[in-house]
Amino acid sequence: MTAGPVLRVLAPQAFSHALDALAKHFTDAGGPAVAMGYGPATGSSERAITARLDRGEVADVVLLPTRLLEERSRTGLVLTGTCAEVLRSGIGLCVHVEQPLPLIGTLEELRLALLRSRSVALSQAGSGEYVAGQLLQRLGIDSDVLGRCQRFAHEPVAAVVARGDAELGFQQVCELLPVPGIRFVGALPEAVQHRTAVSAGVLASSAQPGLALSFVRHLRSQASVPVLAAAGLDAAADL
Repeated sequence: MTAGPVLRVLAPQAFSHALDALAKHFTDAGGPAVAMGYGPATGSSERAITARLDRGEVADVVLLPTRLLEERSRTGLVLTGTCAEVLRSGIGLCVHVEQPLPLIGTLEELRLALLRSRSVALSQAGSGEYVAGQLLQRLGIDSDVLGRCQRFAHEPVAAVVARGDAELGFQQVCELLPVPGIRFVGALPEAVQHRTAVSAGVLASSAQPGLALSFVRHLRSQASVPVLAAAGLDAAADL
């Protein structure tokens, strides 16, 4: 018996919970099987999606922050006209499961929560760059709080908070929600929220670009909205 087609998709690990569910929905609805290949979006890791593309790894679809995908599209790695925004990912805050929830609904509440904190865990890139490089300055507390921040490159911020090595942890909401041992406090107030736009595109290396494009359209469909929302993500279909 001949096996059916399989779509290979490269995507950031941060979105794995939602993308695994969407891939299953796609297959269950009559589409081909989907093999997900996850890693950091970019960076020094050999598993980073940008590094794998630059090495010539063959796949059908890639998801990356929109800016990075546009760069690859200009080099010819992604087929022209196939790139489309799929989701946006915002930043949230977590504390240890036994710790009371601080108030962060207003800028003043967020400011006070940070000033009262003993330690703050941040990711090495992405959300961590924003919190350390922009948010603290916008709140006028960078000189007070920056020295209490520690950046982590090889493990989730929520895992650091869960084992008690930091009092507060900032990372993308979708990366906080699945981790046990923490309490999700909430997303940053809208006035200082920073969302990462993520797009998908069909790779020039795909031997089945039509099927690949149908998967990109599935990610942007109304059927994706509740799945992405459950993972703390904003769906392109609702933007």
